[in-house]
Amino acid sequence: MEKGGRYIIGALGMPKMPKSGNAYYQQARYLLKTGEEARLSHPTGQTIKALAEFFPDYAPVLLVTPKAMEHGWPLVVEEFGYEPEYIQIPNGSSEEEIWTIVTTIFEALAQDSQIIIDVTRGFRALPLLTLQSILMAEEAGRIKEVAGIYYGALEAASKDRDGNSVTPFFDLTPLFSLHKWSRALHNLSRFSSAELLFEMLKEPVNFVFRNTKSGPGSLSRLSNKLEKLGLSLVTMRTGDALRISKEMAGVLPDAEKELEQFSELKAIASFLQPSFRRLSGLAPHGYRRFEGKDALLGMANLIRYYLETKAYQEAVTLAREALVSAYGLCYLGAGDEQGSLMNADWRRQVEEALNQKVQRGQEQDSSGAPDGEEHFLKLWRDLGDLRNDVNHAGFRKNARPAKNVAEQSRQFCERAADFVEECANNLTHPARP
Repeated sequence: MEKGGRYIIGALGMPKMPKSGNAYYQQARYLLKTGEEARLSHPTGQTIKALAEFFPDYAPVLLVTPKAMEHGWPLVVEEFGYEPEYIQIPNGSSEEEIWTIVTTIFEALAQDSQIIIDVTRGFRALPLLTLQSILMAEEAGRIKEVAGIYYGALEAASKDRDGNSVTPFFDLTPLFSLHKWSRALHNLSRFSSAELLFEMLKEPVNFVFRNTKSGPGSLSRLSNKLEKLGLSLVTMRTGDALRISKEMAGVLPDAEKELEQFSELKAIASFLQPSFRRLSGLAPHGYRRFEGKDALLGMANLIRYYLETKAYQEAVTLAREALVSAYGLCYLGAGDEQGSLMNADWRRQVEEALNQKVQRGQEQDSSGAPDGEEHFLKLWRDLGDLRNDVNHAGFRKNARPAKNVAEQSRQFCERAADFVEECANNLTHPARP
């Protein structure tokens, strides 16, 4: 196999070996439907030969076990009229041999190649191992594209109008799409990354709306907002993330209805909806703008979302800024000034007040300040030290081990989110209408 080549990969099965007579592969004419087009192959005993007929730019490559090579390879050479390329693999009769098969296929795949997979033939789980090996190669960036996955269904053969037997190819390419959808949802739920999910949504949505006069549609608008929200979460644009989350909530009901219009998306709608609803719920109920109570509740939601997705640096960084906001609005009574959360001078004054209290080691006095401020000051000190450690990328003399960073991030940030939420619920001056 050569770099950048196009190949059809499939296993060589064992031929039928009657007690009397010669070994043979069952001949069939294979039917492949692509859109409105239907193509019929010449009679052949090898599904990979039929696929090579349908896709002449792709060269066949057979996976061959020792037993299949012994009994079937002469028949293959006779049918093709030449010796196709092949990859020798063990029988797969042990766990060790199974892993050898996966490794052998993976290593044989050429860089930047385009692959069609024939999963028709093969002993035991060989078709599954072939598919998994190629999926691994795609994940690793070794191959450029999986162009198709096909199964020649001899058991589904039927008669055409002339009474001839015709065997259909089942197009299983959506299996690869499901794999990509799974990866996209994993990236979203674990890493707050919506990039792949946006790309997956965009392709079917844009295809439909390019060919209609109905405009972009709710699902298209949702996918665009998803892209913007993903970028806002990764770059910690807190106000933007909450605003877009609210906008998503407004679009989502109609978008969910439109999911039913796309066969590919309809099949995975039940997996997409929880993620969509989670993201559209980052902005608190009734959210208006990034001010006062709305802003604090929104920040608490985002901190918890970052913890859920193990985005510890983002969680720690936002948690410290949220503490500044909450302390200024709730403890210093400075929340009546609209726009104060985005005022650099105001935030600097709040931080100075906090740091002075920490430095003096003062406990909560009895002058009417809320109970528990001493616990807040300890949290402020601990979280500030953790934030400095995390954002200095381990270049501190006594940098924490990674495990401690993760554990303390969860501990401190959850406490910060609880504190911010409590402050928000005690505020009497919500955002402007």
